[in-house]
Amino acid sequence: MREMRPISRMWLNTIAAMVCVLGAFVPWAMSASARSSDFVSHYAAGEIVRERPHDLYSLAVQREYQAALGAKKFLPWVHPAPEALLFASLSALGIEKAFRVWEALNLAALCWIAFLLRRYLGDLTGAQALALFAATVIPLGGGLAAGQDHILCLLLYCAAWLLMEDGCDVLGGCVFGLTFVRFQLAIPVLIFFVVMRRWRVVGGAVAAVLAMMAASFALVGRGLIESYREAIGYLATQHDAVSVTHMPSVRGLLAFVMSSPRELAMVTAVVSVILLIAGAAMWRRADERFDLAFASALLLALAVDYHAFLYEMSVVVLAGLLVVRRCPRFAAMLWAMGAVEAALVALGGRFGLLAPLLVGAAWWVMWDAQIQKAPDGECRPGLVAPQE
Repeated sequence: MREMRPISRMWLNTIAAMVCVLGAFVPWAMSASARSSDFVSHYAAGEIVRERPHDLYSLAVQREYQAALGAKKFLPWVHPAPEALLFASLSALGIEKAFRVWEALNLAALCWIAFLLRRYLGDLTGAQALALFAATVIPLGGGLAAGQDHILCLLLYCAAWLLMEDGCDVLGGCVFGLTFVRFQLAIPVLIFFVVMRRWRVVGGAVAAVLAMMAASFALVGRGLIESYREAIGYLATQHDAVSVTHMPSVRGLLAFVMSSPRELAMVTAVVSVILLIAGAAMWRRADERFDLAFASALLLALAVDYHAFLYEMSVVVLAGLLVVRRCPRFAAMLWAMGAVEAALVALGGRFGLLAPLLVGAAWWVMWDAQIQKAPDGECRPGLVAPQE
């Protein structure tokens, strides 16, 4: 009789991750309400881009469509117009059915992410995998219940990283460019690639962004700039005014001590620029550990994100995975993130208090990226010298 081979740690951890995803998030998704979620904004954008594409960014038209759906609150659509096409087909299903399909697609995407990252998951111990889950379960689950597109962004970041690690910098850059659906998070990461002189990544990202801009103009027309500026202005002022301390970022932290929106914007900009300059100085000395440097860029981007909510911390899945396999002690930081997130949920969701933890985590990783040396003889695309 043929002896059965034991299942490798890689597959055990990957299967365990999928079981955790389904076990934790299926009940979360099933309990969510479509009309009370942010999905109303996505669904309305899908309807508008099918019926009145030139009015996609019109606040009045968006209010009309969201009100007709029975929305509990108004959330303006400010994502690139091509993303609305993703929801255009869903908007033909009716909002309740579309919401359930969207939730199912997100759960499938999470399982696919676990499969894509299987070789990294295989490097983790059970305790390290649990630490990673603890740090991301609330951002992932909360965003899922809200019907957000955070899992799509996480999938794009993971795909971009894997392509870059395999040496496909141009294609990886193109995929990374698609993450500009949330440009406030993607711009600091693009700065990282510029600092590291990964010009093929930068070129691919710029090409993808230009293609999205061209598609947006083709869909919306000449009124795009004016209507988009109005929508983004509303989002950054009136919409954010009541929830800014809920942002796990520098802006959210500063909002505890600053009441003037103008002063808050100015000080946030100054502090964010200082953090990015300091980060750039450290990234330039971290060539041998490109994976750690990239993870630190994701963490720092979260900290300086101007319009951040907790679900955007889903990218900690990728950042934490890249770090903890190299630096096992970082599991303590992941446990701390999870504990603080849970405590802040219980205390009313003032996630701005997470900002120091994110900045500290980014600095920890940047420091480790400088002092660690690649193993003798190891040469992988993620560890190659920057391109001139």
